Amino acid sequence: MQVANESNLDQRVLYYWGRIYCGQLTSGDLFRKLKKTINIVLLAFNWFPDNRPHRCFHLKDDETGEIFTGLIEIHILEIEKIKGLGRRPKDPLEAWLVYFSNLEGEEMDAIAMENPAIRKALTVEEMFWRSKRERRIYELQEKALRERLSALAEATAEGEARAKQDAI
Repeated sequence: MQVANESNLDQRVLYYWGRIYCGQLTSGDLFRKLKKTINIVLLAFNWFPDNRPHRCFHLKDDETGEIFTGLIEIHILEIEKIKGLGRRPKDPLEAWLVYFSNLEGEEMDAIAMENPAIRKALTVEEMFWRSKRERRIYELQEKALRERLSALAEATAEGEARAKQDAI
């Protein structure tokens, strides 16, 4: 995710793609172990001059369009361009772009109802952003549960040890 239009975005995208791609191999691995690597770049600004919010890049021959390899795929998603959509998303990708654009209210609720993955993301996000008080209560409940389970496990182990002692 890139929030600000910093210089050398194209070089940085390729650099991070290359690190992930090369990182698949360890010493002595064969090249055939390399798998397709897909880069998804979310931009909170407009980088390209037109209104298309999604671009997908591959390595191709300039003259014939023949793909050199299917091992590289880079998607550039410009979130700002989806904000002025003015209609309902026509596919899941547009729905995700609307989600990432921080749309709120009834329109986002309707999109979430149509897309279970976005609905789940909103639920998780809602849990994350709960108030500090609710988050603290949750953490205390989790701590109490862990302590009870630990005490139970410890008591069980002690009981088993005593039973072995008594059997001797």
